[in-house]
Amino acid sequence: MNILGIDTCFNACSVAVHFEKPGVARTGWGEKQLMTTGHAEALMPMIDRVMHCAGMAFADIERIAVTHGPGTFTGTRISVAAARALSLALRLPVVGFSSLRAIGMFATARIPDCGGDRDAVLVVRDARRDEWYAEVVDVSGASLTGPLLLSAQAAAALCPGYRLFAVGTGADQVAEAGRQGGRQIASGFEGCFLPEHAEPDIASVIGLAQLAAPLDALVRPLYLRPPDAKPQDGKSIPRAASSGTAERLTDET
Repeated sequence: MNILGIDTCFNACSVAVHFEKPGVARTGWGEKQLMTTGHAEALMPMIDRVMHCAGMAFADIERIAVTHGPGTFTGTRISVAAARALSLALRLPVVGFSSLRAIGMFATARIPDCGGDRDAVLVVRDARRDEWYAEVVDVSGASLTGPLLLSAQAAAALCPGYRLFAVGTGADQVAEAGRQGGRQIASGFEGCFLPEHAEPDIASVIGLAQLAAPLDALVRPLYLRPPDAKPQDGKSIPRAASSGTAERLTDET
């Protein structure tokens, strides 16, 4: 199946395509740029570059996969809006996945000693106001909790029957909350990852999309909390949003 994947939920803009052609090994191309702003400007040129490097036209795409939150309000809205627009324009099915799950799936295979049946990765990202976005992902890539908005103490209490390995911007805080509550949660795995690995793994999103059933309804943003800023009545703020090189992701036989 030929799949286009999109993520702009946190501090990166990521695009990848997975494609299969008769007589050609399954393969993929992707690009990721770390950024805190500028996702809207960067996204469509990045899609064009990745499609060009893969030698694909939009007519070749069969499904769109997107991270639909949680994340920053603007970043989440950009990825979902782009996926919905492409889905409607190209008459393609779209599937959405948690940004935290995409981080967790990548981490499970790269953390030493995380591989047992009762091992799981606790992904924790800062949601501000002393709250955290959290989700527990087991070694198969399945979500055990779904994405949540919690205090550090509540996050540390998730999935009590599992040995947890915490990753993300709130990993140390949650591990400390666990220690204070009498639970050992492993953290400090930054050395296992490059900076871009702290962001959702677009290849994991595409992997999930290969197995998922397409939605009958449009994917909607998963915010978990209303936006911090709200426009004033009768006023609008002009929006703008940057660019890179696509690279081959995988070759599979």
